[in-house]
Amino acid sequence: MRFLIDENVHVKIIDYLVSQGHDVMRVPSGIKNGQVVSLAQTEKRILVTNDKDFANRLLYDPNKYAGIIIFRIHPPTIEKLTLALQSLFVGVGAQFDWNGKLIIVEESGYHLIS
Repeated sequence: MRFLIDENVHVKIIDYLVSQGHDVMRVPSGIKNGQVVSLAQTEKRILVTNDKDFANRLLYDPNKYAGIIIFRIHPPTIEKLTLALQSLFVGVGAQFDWNGKLIIVEESGYHLIS
């Protein structure tokens, strides 16, 4: 899978995803939300972020993107984030179609919003 990691996500999540065989890119530092989603669209990448603004489906319609994953994990340690992603990947399965999906990931599980 192709991921775009927002600058507010623990940088070591990149190492984890790469170790799992994924194509991962980090958001350039300092760009605004509109530029982040434009980059995700252009690159056809699943956006991974801590920014709850991306859960606003009126501003960021998930159907326009390859997928949006929002972490709601506090504190967002690398251990908690990797465990949550592992749980998500197992839960949705290898054949899951991420396109147009908004997923909220918590320590206790995940919520598929769209």
